[in-house]
Amino acid sequence: MMVANRPGFLVILRRNGVVSFIIISSNKAGISFKNKIDLLFDLEVFTKAENAEMELLSVFRNKLLHDISFSSLLSVVQQLDSSLKTKFRGYFEDKGSIDDEVHCKRALANIFLKNIQTIRFKVQHLRELNQSKNELIQENLKINLQHIDVFYDFTDEICIKIEQSNLEHPDLANLAADLLVSIEKFQKLFSGVEKKVFNFDVFASLFGLRKMDEAQNAELRLLHDAYFNARQKKS
Repeated sequence: MMVANRPGFLVILRRNGVVSFIIISSNKAGISFKNKIDLLFDLEVFTKAENAEMELLSVFRNKLLHDISFSSLLSVVQQLDSSLKTKFRGYFEDKGSIDDEVHCKRALANIFLKNIQTIRFKVQHLRELNQSKNELIQENLKINLQHIDVFYDFTDEICIKIEQSNLEHPDLANLAADLLVSIEKFQKLFSGVEKKVFNFDVFASLFGLRKMDEAQNAELRLLHDAYFNARQKKS
């Protein structure tokens, strides 16, 4: 997955190769509740089933919070289409009736609790992912520091031997042999340091990175240029 953003603009390339994007106005304080849900789905934080549960909750939320004509759950349920009613019935307790206000409240509470569980799971997963990222980086930093320490000791020992040698003495050739001993010693030390480097597949999976092919790059550039050309015409 790749995300590119500009002021007031967000492009999301999903792992299946489908490009989707959301335009966010730069003069707003935030985005709508539905756009937040859609964004989390496009970012592959929510699965399709989890996204559907969030959207179902948002239907009731938006009607009851923003539409004064709805004063009860039944008034909202009555205007739902058959597909949403079928989804809503899936959260009723045994023998619960969709025509009963109390039963509808319990079903809505079940949706709310299910979404809370989803959020809790996502937060837990994010924490574990961050911990894995930290361990990966720390492991490689530790190895890099070991290389730095060995290299410093090597250069320091070479410099000391040269400083303490009589460079004007005829036996200067002995210095070369002495330096060779140090070089061989530190070659063994370098080979003893664990030679691990970042594995791109592991690194990419943890940080959500993905290589794009040329066709995806071209499509992304077209989206980018079309949006900013439209903005320039308006201005």
